[in-house]
Amino acid sequence: WRGSFSGFHYYFDNLIELQLDPADDLLVFRNADFIEGQGFELEFAGQWANGLRGRTSYAYQNTEFRDSGMHLTNSPEHLLKLNLHAPLYRRLLFAGFEAQYTSSRLPPFGDRTDSFWLNNLTLRGLLREGALELALTVYNLLDEEYADPVSEEHLQSMIWQDGRNYRLRAIYRF
Repeated sequence: WRGSFSGFHYYFDNLIELQLDPADDLLVFRNADFIEGQGFELEFAGQWANGLRGRTSYAYQNTEFRDSGMHLTNSPEHLLKLNLHAPLYRRLLFAGFEAQYTSSRLPPFGDRTDSFWLNNLTLRGLLREGALELALTVYNLLDEEYADPVSEEHLQSMIWQDGRNYRLRAIYRF
């Protein structure tokens, strides 16, 4: 078993950001105001004798422009991750499950994005005495609809992301 805790505080002065130039209404890169952030992260992980492994982590952050108190764009306050890895048959077939939570985020304009959970599932098998590994992963298992904030050069304030995706992977070791 393992656990960890970390706290952080950081600041940036003159961070480069995209801004609208009032002289010609074009987007230009300029040094931004003073940015400050703080937060913490917790993580716990463990492994059982039967081969089952698990890990969970939580992170909180508050990042804002110091002078105005406005939150940074595309900066979630809460992130949560859960991972489980289980042997299904001897040391030949395994299943992995991952859940990720991201809290709402602020785009440069428009409404905040919704918070969302993403769930991924992987089945992995070892063949030919471990020389051949096959894995099938289903990303966004529950077909969650979610969007990511974009920067000012886009017309929309967020871009919708892909729904459920599949990936088949084969690795041959020699």
